[in-house]
Amino acid sequence: IDVVLAAVANTGHALGWASPELRANKTVVLQAVGTSGYGLKHASEELRADKEVVLAAVSNFGPALQSASEDLRADKEVVLRAAADGRFVYSLSSVSEKLTSDKDYFVLLARAASANNGSPSNLYPYFKRKEDLAEAHFLAACASALAVPGQL
Repeated sequence: IDVVLAAVANTGHALGWASPELRANKTVVLQAVGTSGYGLKHASEELRADKEVVLAAVSNFGPALQSASEDLRADKEVVLRAAADGRFVYSLSSVSEKLTSDKDYFVLLARAASANNGSPSNLYPYFKRKEDLAEAHFLAACASALAVPGQL
């Protein structure tokens, strides 16, 4: 285990070469995703459903959301944490439709994206209720997200 811990401390990608038992070891996986959130894709299915592990991964690398369990891709705290990473836009298709159809929550995502060098306009293609894009209230809220970056 010490050799694997040393390897994943150097690069989270090393988890991909670990045994299935070590990919299911929470200590090893937390070390890996702390180094590179990308390592989540090599974690056991059980740990990809562990909120502590997933939060650590998406805090390090927002697109790691793609490797999280379906339930955690619908978890507001997890998705907002992923959105805090400017690279989050690359994992938007992984966000649960339940969240992308919630206009108020979508505005929070837009604010998080703009606060981290992203653009709320990058979120529009993923908004599931296209007819809502024309609503003045929704567009004004997204525009204010651009005007007040970082304010959640």
